[in-house]
Amino acid sequence: MIKLVSANNQFGFQLFSEIQKFQSDENVFISPISIAIAISEYPEKSQ
Repeated sequence: MIKLVSANNQFGFQLFSEIQKFQSDENVFISPISIAIAISEYPEKSQ
């Protein structure tokens, strides 16, 4: 469980960092857990 929390925290900070590059002069509000859940609903591409 700790690995999941750590990975989600890392994802959130990296996502915020990327968004901040494009909107550095604006307030930014995101929900990393909602984005992670939405991404997880897409099936992996078949190889």
